[in-house]
Amino acid sequence: MAEINKTIQLKQTSNEDVIHYFPVTRWDSVENKPSLSTNNILHNWDFTNPVNSRGLTTYANIYGYTIDRWACFTTNNGSLQLNGVDGITLNFPDAYNQFLQFIENPHIYLGLTLTASVDIGGNIYSVTGTMPNQMPTSGNVDVANLNIPVTQSRLRVHIDSANDGALRCGIMGTATNEVVGGVRRMKLELGSVSTLATDPPMDFGRELAICQRYQLDIRGRRVRAYLIYPDAIHFALSLPTTLRITPTLIGYPSVYTTNTINGLQSGFSFNISSPVNSAGQVVITASKTAHGLTDAMMIFDSVNLAMLDANL
Repeated sequence: MAEINKTIQLKQTSNEDVIHYFPVTRWDSVENKPSLSTNNILHNWDFTNPVNSRGLTTYANIYGYTIDRWACFTTNNGSLQLNGVDGITLNFPDAYNQFLQFIENPHIYLGLTLTASVDIGGNIYSVTGTMPNQMPTSGNVDVANLNIPVTQSRLRVHIDSANDGALRCGIMGTATNEVVGGVRRMKLELGSVSTLATDPPMDFGRELAICQRYQLDIRGRRVRAYLIYPDAIHFALSLPTTLRITPTLIGYPSVYTTNTINGLQSGFSFNISSPVNSAGQVVITASKTAHGLTDAMMIFDSVNLAMLDANL
């Protein structure tokens, strides 16, 4: 039975008894419920207003990360363009160029049914597949694959065991000189039904906090030294959230004496010297033999990219 209709009788307590009847519908199974939105496994999934820590509107000649959590692997001057409410445009010069997200802990989805969906120009295309029962040890395993009708690209969910074993979801080109425009949203969810059409707008603040676990923009940050040795200076950089792993430092700060007007120092090298500590900080060490400083400031330029990278 798809639904059971009942009537609830309520009696009003007053000088006059008034009987009210309210029809109630109970759905007897999840499968028979109306289409409701389910959790999106993907992060930063609305490309009309994405978290974009790197701050570019065009990612040209790209082979790596673009907007937060999304990587684009292209050749021969491939690019990704942000177009506001129209979403993103992917320029794939060669077949097998890809725009995708790496999904953490793929083993938790083993044996489960997954549905991937993409909104292109207001039209939603989806495909369903089942994860293998165990992680493959070799080869490139497709979980779901759809030739998107309006393009020569594929909506694809797959595991690349030959590289990092990560579960990946995204768009892959199949022809040369392909342009995929109007890509607005994407979703990966449990089950065999796409609910992208019923999703509420993406919560930007929530997605920003999630994305900062994978990478953190630190442009413009200033930190005073907390520990100084003859050949090394330690700076503790506070974090808004716990990073996924000990990060890699992208970009290089400058070391100044506490007089930042004319106290620029040279000859330092930088590295992350310890993982995130219990105080929610990461320690960056500036190294230079016999630097001669008794106090110091570490300053990141406010324009050039500076980031703590803990991406997959």
